[in-house]
Amino acid sequence: MSVPDWLEPIIRDAARRDGVTVSEFMADAVKSAIIAREAADRQAYEQAHGIDRRAQLEGAEEEFLADRTGRQGRVAGAA
Repeated sequence: MSVPDWLEPIIRDAARRDGVTVSEFMADAVKSAIIAREAADRQAYEQAHGIDRRAQLEGAEEEFLADRTGRQGRVAGAA
């Protein structure tokens, strides 16, 4: 991958600030870009298909907490 001359010192300084090598910095930048793109693609897919991930997670969390509370009540009652 070729980096423009004007960008090299910026990358070098950013890597130094983060305490990593330029190669590590660039690898992390690529990973971050891929993750961000995948997240955007996933959000677009979910919107196109009417999927509400937040509502699904909230429902699952409520079920988990209700189940956990029920178990704690049974254990406390058994003692």
